[in-house]
Amino acid sequence: MGKKMIANALLGASFLSMLGAFGAQPAFAAAGCGDSSRRVIDPDVPGVVQRTRTCTVYRPTFIFLEPITAQPTGSLTAGRHWFICQRRGGDNPSVQQRSGRVARNNWWLRTLGDRGGWGWAPATHVSGGQDFEAVPGLPNCAQGPFRA
Repeated sequence: MGKKMIANALLGASFLSMLGAFGAQPAFAAAGCGDSSRRVIDPDVPGVVQRTRTCTVYRPTFIFLEPITAQPTGSLTAGRHWFICQRRGGDNPSVQQRSGRVARNNWWLRTLGDRGGWGWAPATHVSGGQDFEAVPGLPNCAQGPFRA
């Protein structure tokens, strides 16, 4: 096999791997989020140490300043991430699934982005939830202004 053929094969494999990462579908696990040993202080709730839960983000997503799709503050890659709590807000970005079904929700999860700052991740990108329902295993945020 020539060097050019090997390079093309590796490029093709990388491209297919990338498509898999962005096209992965949710595993609607009944468990939702699970325990995490991480404790954090949310800058919107100064001085309060909060327990986190670990959830699976099955598709990369932006996180937003408020629980509406307005101003992105950062992003999350696909994988396991910690979250503090969740609450209802505006409609999430919908997610087209391989089955043709479109996932919809209005629940948002509070976290710190992989890139960027604190914000709200749409529940449509997290495994374990159903349409317009909270993600199991993650507590509700305190009520009041959008930011918890």
